[in-house]
Amino acid sequence: MKKIVLSSVVSIGLVLGFSGCEAVKGFNNLMGIPNSPQEYIAKNSDKELATAFSKYWESSSITKNYIEIKENHFSFDDYIKQYELESKVAQRFDQSKYIQLYKETIKKRGNIFKVYKNALNKEIFRIAHNVKTLKTSDEYSYYRYDWTPCIIEYNKNGQIVSALTQANEIWVAYNHFGNSSAPSKSISTIKIFTGFTASSLQNKISNRLFENNFLYQSK
Repeated sequence: MKKIVLSSVVSIGLVLGFSGCEAVKGFNNLMGIPNSPQEYIAKNSDKELATAFSKYWESSSITKNYIEIKENHFSFDDYIKQYELESKVAQRFDQSKYIQLYKETIKKRGNIFKVYKNALNKEIFRIAHNVKTLKTSDEYSYYRYDWTPCIIEYNKNGQIVSALTQANEIWVAYNHFGNSSAPSKSISTIKIFTGFTASSLQNKISNRLFENNFLYQSK
């Protein structure tokens, strides 16, 4: 069962005669959070991708039109200097087990994927969230959407089926953002857009932008 810290919910459930587990399950149902791999799969419009990622159902989020997974790249203990972080996060992109699973699932169902430059990753993230500008920072961290490429799945008719993007949140030791040699850490949010959110990208992004940012495609 998904591990959620909900002491107040559990307490209320106990008062009403429910066990702690039942109280959490009831809260999850109320909030639309799956309680099992089967419920996880049922939530997304793309059953094949949802099934593939259901092994991570306890550590990821899912809705009708996206799958979201957070991946820790580096901690302060790794002592990665702030100026080194971008290249190291980029190097780990293709090594990610989630990226590999996404590519494998696309190939298994007979589709292809195309990899695009970092600039398109940022634009897709913005369009898919239906915002004019993306959040860039808060009190203790900042965000980058152009450190890694994006991957788009196409069917045999050249239509977009899904799209994978990645956003990166960065923390710097003691909030020394102006010191490029300060230790830093990063958490990446991998977001796979499916269904209408993915297919609508084809009408919202110009062919020129796709062409100018194209890197390579699967064989």
